[in-house]
Amino acid sequence: MNRRNFIKTGIGASVAGAMSAGLIPDMNAAAYASTQLQPSDDEEIPPVILKNQDFAWVRGFNYQPGYSGDSGGYDDGTAWDIWRNLRLDIIERQLSRAVELYPKMTALRIWLPYNIWLAQPKKFMKDLTGYIGIIRKLKLRAMVMMFNAWHGTPDFGGFRRETFVALKPEQLKKTFAFADELLKRFGDDPTVFSWDLCNEPELPDIFEPYFVWLDNLYAHIKEKYPKSVLTVGVTDVPSLKRVEKISDVFGPRLYMIPESNNKADVSKYKKWTNNIFAYINSTGKPVINTETGWPRGDDGKARAEDGLRNELGWMNACGAGWLIHALYESPVADIHRSSDGPKGVGWMSCINKDGTIREGHEIINDFL
Repeated sequence: MNRRNFIKTGIGASVAGAMSAGLIPDMNAAAYASTQLQPSDDEEIPPVILKNQDFAWVRGFNYQPGYSGDSGGYDDGTAWDIWRNLRLDIIERQLSRAVELYPKMTALRIWLPYNIWLAQPKKFMKDLTGYIGIIRKLKLRAMVMMFNAWHGTPDFGGFRRETFVALKPEQLKKTFAFADELLKRFGDDPTVFSWDLCNEPELPDIFEPYFVWLDNLYAHIKEKYPKSVLTVGVTDVPSLKRVEKISDVFGPRLYMIPESNNKADVSKYKKWTNNIFAYINSTGKPVINTETGWPRGDDGKARAEDGLRNELGWMNACGAGWLIHALYESPVADIHRSSDGPKGVGWMSCINKDGTIREGHEIINDFL
């Protein structure tokens, strides 16, 4: 699909409208990507250049509110702890600081807790309206994640396979009501450029009844809000093929996970992502790497130099949008240092709890 035909669709019109509103760079998306190319350190593996780069402008972070120094914060890192009394002052302070440190960032991926909406729907929508308002004020844009199937330690909470299986049909219909309320409030808001229907629904494997629910959720939203841009946060080619029909933009998580020496890891990462991008090119759809930046324990410099430098440089060379996991240190699983709670896969934040940039992570500015 070329850019002219893409703009004729509801998806492309949403992107074009945001460009005209000055919310994303006012230039051809492919041209924007070409200005940000980074040299490859492995000339034997050329990048697969994405044919559709309409979302190459997306360069930013996943964000979960967390600590805020002596001014207060959160305790256990669960969705209930964070959202039962959402601190918009902390969110504004943290995001304002992030813009100071990373002035060229364009986007955030924010995580919603479905269970909190069930418990206190009016307060939830009021808080979310304030949250989106802060993002708008800072001239950023948001991918909003509706449902989360990921388990963590501490567990953020979400709409997991176990939850799905336990629900009665009338309870399952509430998920559609949740989507309706979100799209009714924010469906025409240019600040929200995309909706992630579900994070990691394919882990540990594809559970077909769950994916049929996602198929129906996609159809329900598209019938009422045809211009909405929807994705599903999965990883490998088989999973991407399963969600192709319900992904207006692909949203894979493309982490470079260290296994051996760095050079071998980089080569493996390039080959793996090239395979994914070759498949995506066959569909003509755009792509945003919705999570990247695997940790190296608590070693911020190694994570930045051995991981992020290679991941972000390769994404830019291929013409993919990307969102690092994650922006700010928080008690949420995997985005805090091991001395502050269960380690999980490691410490993945880019800004420390005191608002200083994490060691080595200033290099992110080289790729924005």
